[in-house]
Amino acid sequence: MLKKMKNIWKRAMPVNNALNTGFVQGVSISEDMLTFFYAMRPEKKEASELMFTRVSVGNTWLIPEKVLGDNDGYDYFSPCAVRDQLYFIRSNSKKQDGVGAIYFVMLNEKMTSLPIVNERGDVKKLGTNNSIVADIVLHDPTSFKVLGRYKSDKWNGVYHLTGQASRDYIAEVRSDGYSYNSFILDYKSNPTSQMPKHIELFDTIRLAMSIYDSEIFRPLDSKVIAVRVSDKAIFRSVKIGEGYYLFSLPLGSDYNIIATSNRFVENKFLFKLDGDVVFSRFERQLPLTPMKRDYTIKVVDAETGAPVMVNVVLDNMNREEQVTVLSDKCVGGLAKMKLREGDRYELTVGGVRGYSFHNREIDLTKDKGNELVVELIALRAGASVRLNNISFATASADLEADSYVELDRLVKMLEENPSLRIEIAAHTDNVGNAKYNMKLSERRAASVLNYLIDCGVSMYKIKSKGYGMTSPLVPNDSEENKAINRRVEFKILGEE
Repeated sequence: MLKKMKNIWKRAMPVNNALNTGFVQGVSISEDMLTFFYAMRPEKKEASELMFTRVSVGNTWLIPEKVLGDNDGYDYFSPCAVRDQLYFIRSNSKKQDGVGAIYFVMLNEKMTSLPIVNERGDVKKLGTNNSIVADIVLHDPTSFKVLGRYKSDKWNGVYHLTGQASRDYIAEVRSDGYSYNSFILDYKSNPTSQMPKHIELFDTIRLAMSIYDSEIFRPLDSKVIAVRVSDKAIFRSVKIGEGYYLFSLPLGSDYNIIATSNRFVENKFLFKLDGDVVFSRFERQLPLTPMKRDYTIKVVDAETGAPVMVNVVLDNMNREEQVTVLSDKCVGGLAKMKLREGDRYELTVGGVRGYSFHNREIDLTKDKGNELVVELIALRAGASVRLNNISFATASADLEADSYVELDRLVKMLEENPSLRIEIAAHTDNVGNAKYNMKLSERRAASVLNYLIDCGVSMYKIKSKGYGMTSPLVPNDSEENKAINRRVEFKILGEE
C-alpha cells in the first residue's frame, strides 16, 4: 500500500516473505488489530486457502497457519473478521460455473490470542564487546523451510525475534567472515526464552599441524605455510615443538596448507574455511615422504669379475631402518633398492659359502652416484682379506667395542665355512722402532684370536701372527697412508 504523509507518497514495501508465498485474494484484520486474515492460493495449487497470523514485537508477523486445515477442493477468498467470527466466500474450483456463497467460521482462542515467545539478546565478537551484524534465520526442523528472518543491530548487536509457543524451530546465526552457530528452540515442551542472551562469533581459527616422517613416524622439522586461495596471501606458522606448528587463520576463504622439508617430497591439503565454521581450533597431521634414490650394488668375484649371488644388507645409520636383498633376489649379482636421500648406510655383503664378506659405508650426503661395485674375495688358499673397523686403544692391544661387529661377521663366515684354516695378521705403520711395532702387532693379533676363540671358533683352525711394519700396503708418507697400513687381516691357510 501507499501511505500519504505530509503530502509525500512513500514507496510500498512487501510484508514478510513468509506471508507472501502465493497469490493473495483478499485481506482482513481483527478488531484488536493483532490478527491478520487473508486468502492465498499457493504456488502450483488450483485452490486458495484461508490463512491467519498474529503481530508480534517490532510489528513482525508470526508464521502463518491455516484457518480451516487441509484444503478440501474449494476456493476461499475475501475474508472479513467481525468480532469472534470470520466471514468469507467459498466456491467450488472444480465447477465451471464457479458459483460461490458466503460462509463463516467461529474464531478460536488460537486465532485471537496465539501464544508467542519473544527473544532478545546480542551478537558479539568472541572475547570482546564488539557488535556484529548477523542474520538470524528460523527454520522448520522437519522441512527446513524458512519461517522467519531477523538481523542484529549494527550499533549494539542486539537482536529481537519471535516464535510460536506451540512449535519447534532451528535458529541459525551467520555473519560474513565469522563463525556459524545454530540452536534448537523447543517451545512445545518449554514455552519460555531459549536463545542465548549473548551469542559470540569468532573470525579467526587456530590450526595445529603435526608434521612427521611417513615411514618411521618421527616428528619432522619442516617449513609449513598457509596460502589463502582467494588472494594467494601467505600465512606463516609458529613452531611450538619438534614437528609441531600453529597457525592463526582468518575465516572467509579456503587455504592450501603446504609442508616442505629438506630431502622430502612436498605435501599439502586444502583446508576449507569458506563455509560454515563451528569450531575455533583444529588439529591436522601431514606426513612427508622421504625422497628415494634408485641404487644398485653389483657384487662380483674379485679375481674373475663373475657375478656372485649374495645377501646384501644396508643398515641406516641415521634412523632405525634396514634394507635387505637376499641372494635369491640378487639376480646376476645385482641388488636393486631405494635408499633415502641424505642418509648414511652401513653395507654388509656376504652369506655365501666360498666367499669372504665385505662391509663399508655408503654416505648419500656426499655420494652422488647410484651404483657401487663390490669385489668379493674367494676363500682360496693364500687369499688375504682386510678386516675393517678394527680398532685398539693407542699403543695398546685392547680391542675397542666398535670392533666386535666386524669380528662377529668373521665368526659367522667361519661357521658357514667350517673346513677353513686362517691366520690373523696384524700390521702397524712406521711410527716407533721396528722391535716395538713387532711386539705390538703380535699382541694385537693375539687379542683378535682370543676374541674368536671366546666366540666358539676352534683354536685348531686359527693362529695369529704380528708383522709389525714389515708389510706396508702403501708408503708411510701421510697420515692417510699410515692409517691404511695399520690394519688387521685374515689369511686363508687352506682347508682341513
